[in-house]
Amino acid sequence: MDESLAENQNENLIVPETEVNAINPVLNDLEQDNQLNVFTESPTIEMLSGLEQPGQDNQLNVFPDSSTIGNAYSADLDLAIENGHTIKVMWSTLCISGPSGSGKSSLIELLLGKEPLLTHTSTSVLGAIESRGFTLLLITDDINCTWEEIQDIKGLLCEALRSGAITPLPNGEDRFDFSFEALPHSFSYACYNEVLSKAITSPVSPIVEDMRCLLQKQSVSHFVNAPPTYHFVSIIDTGGHEAFFDIIPALHCYGSANIVIHKLDEKLSSKVFSFYCLEDEIIGEIEERQLTNQQYLVSSIRSSTSINPPQISGFKTQLHKFQSQIIVGTFSAEINQIESLIAKNSILRANTINCEHHISLNGKNLLFPINATARDDYHSQIATEIRKHVCDSYIEADVPLKWFLFLLHLQELCIGLCIARKADCIEIGSLLQMTENEVEAALLYFRDVKMILYWPYALPQIVFLQPQYLYDKITQLVLASFLNSHKHFENKGIKLHLDILAEYQDKGIFSLELLHSICEPFNNEDFTAMELLQLLKNLVIIVEIPHLDGDDMHFFPSILPILSTDSDEFETLQKEYTEELEPLILSWPTRINPQGLFPALIVKLLNDSQPHLFNLKPECRQYRNAIQLECVAYRGSVLLVDTVYNVEVFYDSGRRSKFDKWISSHVRESIFDEVRSIVSQFHYDDRLANPVKKFVCLKHNEYTKHYCIITKNNRLSCERDKSVMEISQFNQNPWLQKINLDITDLNYPLHLLKEFTIHWNRLGLALGLTQQTLDIIDHDHPSRSEECFRICLQKWLEKSDNVHIVTWVSLADALFPFNDNTNWVNQL
Repeated sequence: MDESLAENQNENLIVPETEVNAINPVLNDLEQDNQLNVFTESPTIEMLSGLEQPGQDNQLNVFPDSSTIGNAYSADLDLAIENGHTIKVMWSTLCISGPSGSGKSSLIELLLGKEPLLTHTSTSVLGAIESRGFTLLLITDDINCTWEEIQDIKGLLCEALRSGAITPLPNGEDRFDFSFEALPHSFSYACYNEVLSKAITSPVSPIVEDMRCLLQKQSVSHFVNAPPTYHFVSIIDTGGHEAFFDIIPALHCYGSANIVIHKLDEKLSSKVFSFYCLEDEIIGEIEERQLTNQQYLVSSIRSSTSINPPQISGFKTQLHKFQSQIIVGTFSAEINQIESLIAKNSILRANTINCEHHISLNGKNLLFPINATARDDYHSQIATEIRKHVCDSYIEADVPLKWFLFLLHLQELCIGLCIARKADCIEIGSLLQMTENEVEAALLYFRDVKMILYWPYALPQIVFLQPQYLYDKITQLVLASFLNSHKHFENKGIKLHLDILAEYQDKGIFSLELLHSICEPFNNEDFTAMELLQLLKNLVIIVEIPHLDGDDMHFFPSILPILSTDSDEFETLQKEYTEELEPLILSWPTRINPQGLFPALIVKLLNDSQPHLFNLKPECRQYRNAIQLECVAYRGSVLLVDTVYNVEVFYDSGRRSKFDKWISSHVRESIFDEVRSIVSQFHYDDRLANPVKKFVCLKHNEYTKHYCIITKNNRLSCERDKSVMEISQFNQNPWLQKINLDITDLNYPLHLLKEFTIHWNRLGLALGLTQQTLDIIDHDHPSRSEECFRICLQKWLEKSDNVHIVTWVSLADALFPFNDNTNWVNQL
């Protein structure tokens, strides 16, 4: 977007770097108190439900797949809590995002207290989305805060057993010898039954005590005096590719903390550049992305703060503090002017209005400037501050101890594998006296804290015990979209048909054959290519599309190239769609398009529903930010443009007739329906479900491009000077027409039909009614043509005989073959 245009859009609140007022020149005084205390006490879910939150509804949404559990297992849960077989767990989930080469991996190493990655160029595109296991928070005093990385609970248990970290029980009982290494590699459920039964029935079960001691790494006697809590942090590196930016909302919903990285040696107004590596070597060309650095930061912050936190029905949880947003500036050694940091802080403040409660401050500033490869006292201190801010936001829950035992034994059962089948989960749960509903609840809990991946609505029979396994499959699919990717696959001994690969890279269309080739190995005992396709389709990442050859083809819009909005091609494309109608502009309260919404909208519109409404427009070049669709059911074509701040919808009827323009209202309603569906699935705030409708302001065209909001009474209110004007009946009003018919709407068609010689039986067949239904109408109303017309239209309005569409458009389509020189159909 042109900088001068952005500066003049009130809704975007863009403040140019050159016009920033000076603020406190002391950017980073670490000797001051750097904590931002939003609450004097930690709010519970119940407290937050009555508190107005910026960017969120008052009521916290319950995840759809969680609410189905209801209270079916609450009695088991209450019994476990009553018997003391629970541990209080605090869990922070941290997502780290930033462009390629911005220092995400180096920042993680800094936070974990590890040595810097001095020779690291950028994370390989294979595995770019990275799950770093989880960490145990260790607080030694009020000042220090460190994290200890562990890969999984089983690894922690085995390490503790080997090192003898578990202490004897205080009552002198012999400790129960529970070591995974001591057990045979191949075991039966029967040999575990006695062990697990003892673990959950005895009030002082040694295995329970061992587990408690292990997690806290303290003696059992200390546990008796003061029941401990355990604070874990799950870390996800979300990768730097534009496709990853799009699909992260589908893969991961809520994160209690979000770190967004900005390279301090780049301007906020500069476009983000992407490069991708394999084995620390850059492949392909460095490309300019659609987003500027500022847009990337603001979009990440506003989108993540609009996601509702999870709450499992019947599960006792507390949400402590609002979600933390932390802006880290890397490559601080490359800048030597404090004024640059001051200016960036001011710009980011102006563009994150209403997000103040979420953003963690570094003193009085938003940016935490670091050199991620440094390990001096300053960076140790600032790393501690960042860790504290991450851990300030967490979900606290009393988790039944047997849930952890359940996960441990699930991992043991599937040793060497990365997934588990739901049937295995249920069988292991039964040994721990867990009902199927409680097994489901445990899986959802561990999913929400990012320990596993599990989508009961998308792939209900599979649990990903190692999230990285799925991430690697997805990143392989993204890698194949790069122009030079065939060299990588050739080096791996994978031969690809270049014409198939070219269609994927140019049009985003791929076949099952390509998926099998690039995502090996697939096998029936592990995870099949068809299951991956099913998951990606249900997560609204890809969509199956019809193909001329009859083969199953799939469309992945997020990997498409970007079309510059300043290019001649984009200008020509817009002109093709604006001869009849002005574009309809959709915007959101976030003042920037919610992350991942645009490609998900395209997938939803193309989804193979009944009736099928849209197809990709054949022979048209498609782009990540400009997609052309043909309207199968309504005629004409649609162009959807992602401008970062808005979605612009263009419609071209193709026939240039007066009546066809009214189809645009049906296009509008289809888009709004899919937006509501995406907001629900991605767990965005409900207020994002109804975007604001606008038109480009035509009255003040001497100014830079700005908009008029469409008011409730269908008038226009200019965003620049608040003046009110009428909507153009010719090129704007067609977007706003009523499309759902009721019985009162049929009076006018009946009046017209009486004037023309159309037999009601022929009309009924054209509307989709069966001859059997029409014969019944004729029998009940013999020789009464006007009454038969009325009953015929009423049956159609009631969608009898599986009629799918009841609109003015479908009525006109049915009448069109009977049209004559009077062109009376247009009178409708």
